Amino acid sequence: MKHSYKLSGMTCVNCMATVKRRLLSHPGVTSAELTLDPQRAVIEMDAHIDTSELQTALGGGKYKIYDDMTREQKVM
Repeated sequence: MKHSYKLSGMTCVNCMATVKRRLLSHPGVTSAELTLDPQRAVIEMDAHIDTSELQTALGGGKYKIYDDMTREQKVM
């Protein structure tokens, strides 16, 4: 399944690489595609992962992840 999220705190490609690496390190995340403008992520996961768990994966620093009201879900 895929979910779309809004992000904040990414200001460059290095930030984007850090966020992607952290998201991919979370169990169940199989892929993460990110964009800088606008700051968004499309995350593919084995089963739904709560946004709070993804925020924990990003750490308590400057990167934030939010539910996107236009979220797309696909059942694999």
